[in-house]
Amino acid sequence: MRKSRFAALFGALAITASVGAVPVAAESESHGSAVYVEITCDDVSAGPAIERTVDAPTGHKVEVHLCSNPTTGFRWSTPVSSVPEVATVSDWAFEDSDSDMAGAPGVEHLTIDAVAPGSTMITSSYDQPWDGGTKGAATLSLTVNVGKATKVAIDCASFESTPNATASVEVAAGDLIVVSLCSNPTTGFRWADPVVSDSAVVEVDSWVYEAPSGDAMGASGTEHVVLHALAAGSATVTGSYGRPWEGGEQGVWTVELSITVS
Repeated sequence: MRKSRFAALFGALAITASVGAVPVAAESESHGSAVYVEITCDDVSAGPAIERTVDAPTGHKVEVHLCSNPTTGFRWSTPVSSVPEVATVSDWAFEDSDSDMAGAPGVEHLTIDAVAPGSTMITSSYDQPWDGGTKGAATLSLTVNVGKATKVAIDCASFESTPNATASVEVAAGDLIVVSLCSNPTTGFRWADPVVSDSAVVEVDSWVYEAPSGDAMGASGTEHVVLHALAAGSATVTGSYGRPWEGGEQGVWTVELSITVS
């Protein structure tokens, strides 16, 4: 299961941006990154009411991992979206535990498609579904806020002429900005936590690494950082690419993104 420390997605609006001498273009295609929400067995045991909220750009996915143990007769009911025009359930499957222990719980995987800007609630109940079975041992209320997203793509080629990439975007309050950065953790390098100059204007919403497609050994992947524009104003987001251990190379690449929120 992928760890849900951060998550990321991206869609598209026109943007004004530049990276060194390399232009950065807006994109409208959908990629495979997703926001991950993990509901553990401890969450289910502590229930009954489990409430979560996630943000997702239009055109992308939210993947929910739900602890589930059908050996006890319990399972999650068919998830329902209160506003399917905003987000709808597209896939739902159970995965057995990889443990050899009898009766070990598995995971129900729920995939939600973010369709259009707005807000919806996805609900499900952990029940014994037969007549007379226990109902509502746990309930899930997942609020999904779908927003417009501006993508800034900074690929490996962007750093060939300069190690210091800069970009600028203009967005509206409430919009998401997805910064996709070339990254290759097989070399020991990674992007450090981004620094935001004014957290009242912009905040880091989520962050995830996407491995390269194909089987090429040592190929570069992408780190996707989702920023949330909170209020009118200006902020700068900076990032540094290096080997994070003591004595490792620091600041081999840097990124500075100027954001104006109206």
